[in-house]
Amino acid sequence: MKVSVLLLLVTSICFTLSAQKELKKEYPLLVQCKIGSSEKKKLKTVEIRVYEENKMLSEEVRINPKTYAIELEKDKKYVLEFSKEGFIPKRVLFDTQIPVKTKKMYLYEMEIELLKPAEIAQMNDIDLDFPIAIIRYSIEKKGFEHCRYYTHQMQLEELKMMKRKGQIN
Repeated sequence: MKVSVLLLLVTSICFTLSAQKELKKEYPLLVQCKIGSSEKKKLKTVEIRVYEENKMLSEEVRINPKTYAIELEKDKKYVLEFSKEGFIPKRVLFDTQIPVKTKKMYLYEMEIELLKPAEIAQMNDIDLDFPIAIIRYSIEKKGFEHCRYYTHQMQLEELKMMKRKGQIN
């Protein structure tokens, strides 16, 4: 009798602790994406993959996707990858570390436009492996925004490649 009561008590404590741990997860960032293509045609399907620290968390195929939304947990790094056959995949890195204490949920809205390979023939395949943007919390803006320095560096690399290939002076 004592053993079964003890076993029941231990089991209850384990379930309670796991439930509390689950409740402690904080999702401070809601990402909303508009998805389109450079052709301005409606995409019939898009594959969306979510990675956390290089581990794939989910993969789904959206039919007739216009928008996509996801809540991201605090203090993690995620990559959202959008792809479709015949188009160049696009990746966006999200760093959800927030240096201030808050219980607020932030909203980050963005647009993803998938491009055909011919539209970016000037780019090196290696550069296509990098995220197109890094999104972080900004203390000054009191919200999430893209990293201006990273975006600027990616644009400079693109210009250098175009100059090397003689596409611009």
